[in-house]
Amino acid sequence: MDFLSVEDIKRIYPEVNLVRDPELREKCALALAKAYELGGWDRSIYEKAPISLSFADPRCDSLITHIRTVAKAADAVCNVYTEMYGMSPEMHDTVVAGALVHDIGKFLEFAYKDGKVGHSADAKILRHPISGAILAAELGFPSEIVHIIATHSFEGDKSYKTIAAIIMDAVDITSFNYAKSIVDTPAK
Repeated sequence: MDFLSVEDIKRIYPEVNLVRDPELREKCALALAKAYELGGWDRSIYEKAPISLSFADPRCDSLITHIRTVAKAADAVCNVYTEMYGMSPEMHDTVVAGALVHDIGKFLEFAYKDGKVGHSADAKILRHPISGAILAAELGFPSEIVHIIATHSFEGDKSYKTIAAIIMDAVDITSFNYAKSIVDTPAK
């Protein structure tokens, strides 16, 4: 199989460059490339990775669009917080890096088989926040970013969340719900 390289990831996800720390930036690109590979999303099908199986509307686009949107929105929020509250560059990178990798587990939760997208064999027992957090920990991400991945989505609703996790989760939920509203609105 012909999988995406780290350089491909940087081209597909230019928002990786919003992470200022070069080591963390590279780690984000590597994590995305590894997630595609582990999930079997090679060059011929990588664009088919879904944000959700219930979003069969092309106006919502793909998981790529979702991740890019969340990363851009997280960066914008952090820029406002930097201007207004003096957010540290480290916090900015934590939130934006968390946004870039928050859904790496979706590449493991979903699978492409026989010409269609569905759940992977492990999806019922390892939803994307769990599989993504495990992968991020294995790749050596800081605990704060592993925490962001693990506590986003409903898995984190009853969990303690750091302020970085709260910010990223709010941006993610808003993006997801906006995409869902498109699905729920008939095309003109």
